[in-house]
Amino acid sequence: MRRLIGFAIGVILLSVAVWVVATNQEAMRQAFESASNASWVLIVAALVLPFAHWHFTSLVFWLLMRRFGVVRLGEMHLLIGAAGLLNYLPMRPGMFGRIAYHKRVNKIRIQDSVRVTIECTILTAIANGVVIAAALLAAFMTDTWTVWLVVGAPSIGFVLVGLVAGINGQNFFAARSAWALALAARYLDTLAWVGRYAIGFMIIGHPITVTQAAVFAAASQLAMMVPFVGSGLGVREWGIGIAFPMFQRDAARAVGLTGDLLNRSAEVLIAVPVGLICMGLLARSRASTDLPAEH
Repeated sequence: MRRLIGFAIGVILLSVAVWVVATNQEAMRQAFESASNASWVLIVAALVLPFAHWHFTSLVFWLLMRRFGVVRLGEMHLLIGAAGLLNYLPMRPGMFGRIAYHKRVNKIRIQDSVRVTIECTILTAIANGVVIAAALLAAFMTDTWTVWLVVGAPSIGFVLVGLVAGINGQNFFAARSAWALALAARYLDTLAWVGRYAIGFMIIGHPITVTQAAVFAAASQLAMMVPFVGSGLGVREWGIGIAFPMFQRDAARAVGLTGDLLNRSAEVLIAVPVGLICMGLLARSRASTDLPAEH
């Protein structure tokens, strides 16, 4: 009941966010004019980066789950794609469905799947912290590409640590190597989130710095961890909407809401077809292996 109520609250918050944006005619006019003149490269990037999130998230879970059972990389992509769509519904059926699948098909204990989920949360926190620290370190630089190089550099370090640990231990799925490589994948995913916010606000005519985009990305992922709202529905939009005027004092709260609603729209446009295709392929795979139905 609490989760159903939370889902209803999320839908209400999202609806109010849309209403606030729709009734702010000046913000809507500026956003529409800017989006109409935006480069097609930005539009394509806004749609491609959610694909990057799906891929890197699948890679993180695959690297961490292989310590406990055999899961194919493509299989993990299907599970994460399906779960991403289902988690918009109340009671996070995507997460619980994935855990049930691992137990039934991959013979992985529930406690191990839960452990991996917790590890992913820890890696997300570490990745966001390092991204924000690197962005602050590079904030004084004037060249945007140099800033992105500095912010992206730690991912190379994480990959090297993982490779060295895997070579020394002769097992890339052992704890140390898997953690380092999974952290590298989560870091790249975080960079994709930063890019999504930087591009989103650029499209609506309110460009932000890499540091601001990093803060918004961290706030967004924190909102998505709120347990009673699927995928941070409504909470994420208002979190960005409230935070945006703190960085650009002359901007209305509706601008922050518009930026995240654009992000959410691109995300849903990708999540729906990807999720439906993944669920269909999983169902077909299950039928072909003649597994008994679960109740």
